[in-house]
Amino acid sequence: MLGNKPVARTTTSAVEEEKVLNVDCTNAGLRNLGNSCYANSTLQCLYAIPELRVAIFEYAGSKVVDIKSRRLTTALKNLFDGLDDNQGVICPLEFLMALRNKYPSFGKMKDGMPMQQDALDCWISVINTLYQTLKGPDSGNQCMEELFGIGLVGRRQYEGSDEQDFIRVEPSPALRCVIPSVEIDLLDGLKQSYTSKTYDSSRGVDANVEYLITDLPRYFTINLNRFCVTTDSEQKVKIAQKVNYPLELNVYNLCSEDLRKKLEGYGQVCMDNAEKLGFNPSETSGSSDKDVKSGAELLSTKSVETSGAIFEEEQSTGIYDLVAVLTHKGSSANSGHYIAYVKQESGQWIQFDDDTVKPQQPEHITELSGGDLEHDIAYIIMYKARVK
Repeated sequence: MLGNKPVARTTTSAVEEEKVLNVDCTNAGLRNLGNSCYANSTLQCLYAIPELRVAIFEYAGSKVVDIKSRRLTTALKNLFDGLDDNQGVICPLEFLMALRNKYPSFGKMKDGMPMQQDALDCWISVINTLYQTLKGPDSGNQCMEELFGIGLVGRRQYEGSDEQDFIRVEPSPALRCVIPSVEIDLLDGLKQSYTSKTYDSSRGVDANVEYLITDLPRYFTINLNRFCVTTDSEQKVKIAQKVNYPLELNVYNLCSEDLRKKLEGYGQVCMDNAEKLGFNPSETSGSSDKDVKSGAELLSTKSVETSGAIFEEEQSTGIYDLVAVLTHKGSSANSGHYIAYVKQESGQWIQFDDDTVKPQQPEHITELSGGDLEHDIAYIIMYKARVK
């Protein structure tokens, strides 16, 4: 469990559920200060990352970045301190003030109340700020890149020709899964989301573009693209279609040829369990070793074998375990409610609904895949790497 001070529970239902699950739910909740569930759910997911907590607790307030970024990081550090002490329900006022100061859009009001905001916008804003503040110019601290940076390279293949070129892509802290009109599995959704056909007007031909992973982080974050703007009415709507995600995810088939070879050593040990893990070395990207390597070199990012503050001598296996799900409940894309489900270091899943904290069974977590606008459904999911 995170923290060590018990919190008294006042409702019979919470006590009974804890007894059934044989766990003492001692985690602190966060007070809702008016449509702030988007921030509370984001904070609970990020707090569950031990390596991030260590990096933030060691933050000394470097002056090389702007004061608003320093204040936001300091506020996050203080809030994590409160969660670490497990002092019942924590008030995130300092963090919200710092967030709104750094990013004014989070401070918009309507009818005298703070407006509901997008949890993904909050997640990305916090991560982007930490990329600045937790990386000193002389320390060589690659903490955020190693924790969240997903390296990508785009390969463009022209129809009717062997000619191809590569597209430079900055490492991303999250992948986006576009949701089709039919139920789909997560890996298929990601594959479709990063494969497209374009028309090259200079050549007068179509081209197939595929984005492949060249570098894997410790935490693999995916945004299920639940909110989109319709082409006819230009209104933002919510998509409830199911995207089935597993407790155990193998990203081997999303990786470049060069990266697959680095992962296969571990994959060979798991061949007896290949179907369950989704491991299929017979499927390739259709590009040569030389081509993929050239594309990867354009990124100039770390190798999965590089020693660092996070991975040290560990090597990624390409297999990830689900550790957090952030959900949205409600039919409207501009309102509703966000809830976080977080796996603790003990293995127990906990539901964080603002100041209400209770344990959950693992099978409930994968039931949040969608299908009903009125129930909470997965919006952001985060996996943790298995390493060897």
